[in-house]
Amino acid sequence: MPPQGGRYLVRTGDDLAAAIRAATAGTEIVLAPGIYRLTRKVETAAGGNGDRPIRVHAPTFGDAIIEVAAEEGIRVARPHWIFENLAFKGVCSDDNTCEHALHVVGVAQGVRVSNNSFSDFNAAIKINGEDGAWPDGGTIERNTFRNHRPRQTTRSVAAIDLVGASRWVVVDNLFTDISKDLGSRISYAMFMKGGGTGGRIERNVILCASARTGGHGQRIGISLGGGGTESGHCRDGRCTTEHSEAIVANNVVAHCNDFGIDVHKATRITVGFNTLVNTEGIDLRGHPTSAEVYGNILDGRLRARDDAWLTVRDNIVGKLDRLFDAPEKLNLRWRAKPEHVARGEGVAADFCARPRDAATPQGAIPSGEPCL
Repeated sequence: MPPQGGRYLVRTGDDLAAAIRAATAGTEIVLAPGIYRLTRKVETAAGGNGDRPIRVHAPTFGDAIIEVAAEEGIRVARPHWIFENLAFKGVCSDDNTCEHALHVVGVAQGVRVSNNSFSDFNAAIKINGEDGAWPDGGTIERNTFRNHRPRQTTRSVAAIDLVGASRWVVVDNLFTDISKDLGSRISYAMFMKGGGTGGRIERNVILCASARTGGHGQRIGISLGGGGTESGHCRDGRCTTEHSEAIVANNVVAHCNDFGIDVHKATRITVGFNTLVNTEGIDLRGHPTSAEVYGNILDGRLRARDDAWLTVRDNIVGKLDRLFDAPEKLNLRWRAKPEHVARGEGVAADFCARPRDAATPQGAIPSGEPCL
């Protein structure tokens, strides 16, 4: 083992577990090419800081595959850890296990998860409080989430399951085929709930089903509020508001047999310049829900119910084949470009991270040209 804050080069699952437990601020854990199997939960013992995070990575994405054969892979209970260029695979024979690849809890502020893949978990990344502390200010960027079949479980299924934490940024990720066959049969690509604030969900691609008619159960794309939270798990102990002051912008959500964007008991929410293809649309429900919804393109519907409060402007709702070349195939080049509308607050760039003009077409990709 290297000196404090040094560099570990690991080659086996046991090496990786030992390095994670021994790491201190500034430690770099480098995974050599290979397969790393974790048969029991590994928990962090120390944390980094803003200047000296603890980094776990492979030099090149795809070199290192972490097979998780346990309920949880890595439990991140300390701040400022970075996970990068890793492929996490759930390999449990029973879908009631392989719950989480990463479980971020308590004082684990400032965690960053970047350029990884996650497959075959119920909730690949779980984020929640512990002992009155909340893991705020994390980032999930440029990752791929996919399950190869519907999960055979009654447990919650959501690729990102965030409860109570604040100021998380979920940006530039791809989600495909997140579903379950048992219990409620309701699944989410991601949700934020539990009384946190300040989430930002931007520039993600969500394919609830990889073909138009495919899919099991009720597949929901992005949710603020999910199905609600029991008071004991809420940040304020009550959850009168599930999430507040969040921005959902510049996302492409497609082929969901339920709503593409769902807002439940969440307040002061901005839903701006998203493109929704073949979904039920955007749903706001339950007091004290409040949201401003503008600049979106969708072929479902905008709905506010159960005392939800909704402000709308400059959305396009209707058939999309008049606007795009082949929306069912996510070819979103313009066939007929709409009139420009005001950009609004909080959405300064587009899906391609290009600055928006003060007047801009609706939808996630105003240029109509791909950037992937």
